[in-house]
Amino acid sequence: LDEADVYDERGNVIIAKDLKVRHIPSQFEYTVADIIPAEDGKINIVLRAPEEPRFTPSGYTDDIEGNGDLVVSQDEFEKEYEVK
Repeated sequence: LDEADVYDERGNVIIAKDLKVRHIPSQFEYTVADIIPAEDGKINIVLRAPEEPRFTPSGYTDDIEGNGDLVVSQDEFEKEYEVK
């Protein structure tokens, strides 16, 4: 699995609706719900509520609530998410 780049080498958006991605620190799996423009010229990725993690990483203590969509900035997405 690779970190998820938002754009390819030609500048095309390569993250699409219904793509499965994994949050690297928590191992929660999300589905991309939407891609929306941000005010800074980048994009925000809207993720549907997480599915269960495959395992609990040692030392990870944060709980992620699955009660709604999560909006993630392009920079955070590229650093902390990978394509499933």
